[in-house]
Amino acid sequence: MRAGMGVLLRSYPTNINSTYGSNCTLSEAIRTTCTSAGQFKPVEIMESDRTIMTYLDGTIGHSNPTPCLLDEAEAVFPGEEIACLISLGAGQRDIISVPGSSISQSSWNSDMNATYKALATDAERTAEAMEKRFKHIPSFYFRFSVDQGLQHVDLADWNKCITPHAWAYLGLTDIQSKLDRAGHALVANEGKVIVERAVGSVTPAISNPMLPKCPPSSRTFVGREEALEQMRRYFFNNPPLKQLIFVLHGLGGSGKSQIAYKFVEIYEKRFDEVFYVDATSEETILSHLAMIAVVKKAGETSNDALAWLARQSQNWLLVFNNADFDSRILEKFLPRSSYGKVIVTTRNHGMVALAHGAEADYSVSGMSRDDALKLLLEASQAKGDSTVAGPALVEELGYFALSISQAAAYIRVNECTIQQFRQMNEASRGNLLEKYHIASPNIGVCEQTAHAIWSMCYEKLSPAASQLLNVMAFMHHSNISEEIFRRAVQYLNFVQRFRGQESQNMVVTTLGQFIKNATWEKPLFLRCIEELRSYSLVDFDPYSQYYSMHLLVQHWARGAVQNEELTFSRCVACLLALSSWNFLANDTKPNPAHCRTIASHIDVLPDTLKHESDFCASFASVYFQAGRYKEAELLQQIDLGRAKEFFGEQDMITLQSQEQLLEIYSAQGRRSEVTEARRRLVQSVRGAFGDDDLGTVYAKQSLVLALIEQEQWIKAEPVQREVLAYLMNVLGPADRITCTARAILVQICVSLDNIREAEELCSVVPKDKIEGGNEYESLHLHHSPLVQVLMVKGQQDEAAALQQELVSLSDRLYGTDDPTTLDAQKLLTSILARIPMRSEESKTSAEKIADGYSQTLGPEHPATLSAKHWLAIIRSSQRASLREVEVTLRELLQTHETVLGHAHPETLRVRLSLGMNLLRQHRWPEANELLHLKDQSLKDEQPALYYGFIAPHIYGEILNTFSHIASLEFYCAGKTLLG
Repeated sequence: MRAGMGVLLRSYPTNINSTYGSNCTLSEAIRTTCTSAGQFKPVEIMESDRTIMTYLDGTIGHSNPTPCLLDEAEAVFPGEEIACLISLGAGQRDIISVPGSSISQSSWNSDMNATYKALATDAERTAEAMEKRFKHIPSFYFRFSVDQGLQHVDLADWNKCITPHAWAYLGLTDIQSKLDRAGHALVANEGKVIVERAVGSVTPAISNPMLPKCPPSSRTFVGREEALEQMRRYFFNNPPLKQLIFVLHGLGGSGKSQIAYKFVEIYEKRFDEVFYVDATSEETILSHLAMIAVVKKAGETSNDALAWLARQSQNWLLVFNNADFDSRILEKFLPRSSYGKVIVTTRNHGMVALAHGAEADYSVSGMSRDDALKLLLEASQAKGDSTVAGPALVEELGYFALSISQAAAYIRVNECTIQQFRQMNEASRGNLLEKYHIASPNIGVCEQTAHAIWSMCYEKLSPAASQLLNVMAFMHHSNISEEIFRRAVQYLNFVQRFRGQESQNMVVTTLGQFIKNATWEKPLFLRCIEELRSYSLVDFDPYSQYYSMHLLVQHWARGAVQNEELTFSRCVACLLALSSWNFLANDTKPNPAHCRTIASHIDVLPDTLKHESDFCASFASVYFQAGRYKEAELLQQIDLGRAKEFFGEQDMITLQSQEQLLEIYSAQGRRSEVTEARRRLVQSVRGAFGDDDLGTVYAKQSLVLALIEQEQWIKAEPVQREVLAYLMNVLGPADRITCTARAILVQICVSLDNIREAEELCSVVPKDKIEGGNEYESLHLHHSPLVQVLMVKGQQDEAAALQQELVSLSDRLYGTDDPTTLDAQKLLTSILARIPMRSEESKTSAEKIADGYSQTLGPEHPATLSAKHWLAIIRSSQRASLREVEVTLRELLQTHETVLGHAHPETLRVRLSLGMNLLRQHRWPEANELLHLKDQSLKDEQPALYYGFIAPHIYGEILNTFSHIASLEFYCAGKTLLG
């Protein structure tokens, strides 16, 4: 291991361009693998480029190397399938005791205990992540680890104790059953998961975003007993039936967050639950609170989370970290409750206004002399006499925690003495402090000192690492992923499409450092990251796989390139555009989580850059994929305006930009506006290119889809027949595009009750004859139209069987929580709801699907909201408690109105469902208020939805007679009765 990054030592040839571990002998590899802090010394190996690399304990952070194994499998066996995955643990669930008889230094004993505790925790944490990842794939992942009896086995007694405990573990009934299943999986050798899918779901932040956890305190945390003791007295000596808010305030970098982390670390077990919120901005608070609501199944918004917390009588703790804004802003995010505890860390002293009671705040300033010296010595591992130089240095640094940590990192990496560092610091400090005082005259002396030390570290960085740091400084301070850079490398050739030679060169220079033989070389990227981490300039969260920068470090790094801010911002804009280009170009499936990550970095770019013609279309597409339609609309309008100005109204570039804007309008529910615009678009394209041009046909297809969204089937039918006839003649009956058009016509025929023709269309091309699509697209184009026909004919079992094939294939190719799989599963669940014997199964499945949308797309994504409404409809149709469904629908209606607006069709559908729910409860006045339509334009835009609203007023007697009718059933009844 090097700087926390695992390194693979291979004895076999691969196509991977790896700098590390490629030139070692077998004995060196074995010694390197066995290195362990305090037992075996680090191993030095001369690499192929003649550099000497030092390898140390690889088990720190990698005691369970399953993710490394999957990464390697992807590289060595691309495209292959995995039959099963078996993980063998060492049974380490607790601190591993080191025998005191063989070790003389008691302090070393203490360190080893802490180290092994971290190792055990990491191993089990990875194992739990694997269990969650593969839980939906039967007989695939097997973990065997002795969980009882080995917690206190000394290393010298392994031959006496391990074997009996292992046999006892293997004798357990459930373990024997698991062993049998693992044996069958090995013998069957049937591929269940393609290797790329197994690796692609490794990163929790991408595929399964989880509730953010409070970070652990620094390994070098020392002192602060006074603050921790005051917090203990405040939280545990006050009456329990009272909400308590404690504020840690002080200069940036003084250690406020670390004190909060340490407090949670020590007393976490005394709270029922601990919630962590990044409070650097209102947006991050809203996002983290919304995640709490989703995980706790309390809703999808921050208000839902606050309401849920207010209802809890448990002893929960809520940590707001880095809340540096006005206290009135944070106040609206505090749960209105008599229970719970809150910790706030802030640089704003005015935040103490929120503190409740005596001893409710603590001013974090310089460390004590002894604590500061202890931090310096432990973090720096300084050599030589430090009795004089150490106290002098911490005094010069103002006992400022951040400055001491940074100085210690410099001393440790450069292997100099404290006195040597003092001399270097004194020689350069005057100029450095003068420079940063001029650049930032309002910062304090402590921060100026930290800036000076960062500059000393910066001068020691390699050109590649310093360039990467400069670029990361102009991104969001967190959510920085390797994936952003890796994806951008794939489309680096497109950098010439962006203006600005300087920024072009900067992008090429930055990404070129991580390319070898024209491909992404991960070890080169990790080498730069290792440098930055060694100086504590960048941090890494192995759980989320994101890198981050302290806000003060980021502020300093931006100031270090004072005259190049715009160039670096433009470089980041190019980088983000390239990173999003591959899925926008339809080369790969859009990854919603990656889109949201990129969107967070786009947010911090200057508006002038976002609005430039080079970027606005790409960034609009990212926002659209992330479900942020308002931002997408603004940028796409700018792009369309420029396209009209430079290319004219009928140029294909302009028409494409207009089509993208109409997609955004459609997602916003502006269906009538979209339909009319697409009619004009068809005329424009026909006038420019003629009836026989493929562009004209595609414009017609878009018009048909707009008509279908408005349920105007009769108007859509003749246009779709024209489209299909043209494609049959030009592309052939088996082409993927032709099959898509045929599937759309099947949908229209089914809606117009033309079932016989729909069946005939389904049999035109067999599923194995479809051309141009991947495995899933081909099966989807064959099965989906047939499923529609079978559902209408009442053959639900046959429809469910076909749809299950689609779900299984999508799950294997893309994963359980991929939107494609969720969409397929959603239709399957709707079919199951129509089968009486499987209705309960459909309810359970619907709940999982709704949670899946929330996890994958985000709690406020329109698809997630639609899934939540769909779940409520299923519960209602299955005679669930009307009151419970009402509560859910009211929460959904409030969220829809906030996110989509009052007039959006999806909002109106929720409103209709709620009105029908109230009718079934005989609460006529409330229902009448909800079902009253002021805007009659819905009659033309969404006729079926319109009649769903007016039917209760016309058919009141029917409602009195059949008050049990569900909202979805009545919606269909209105459509049938009134046309």
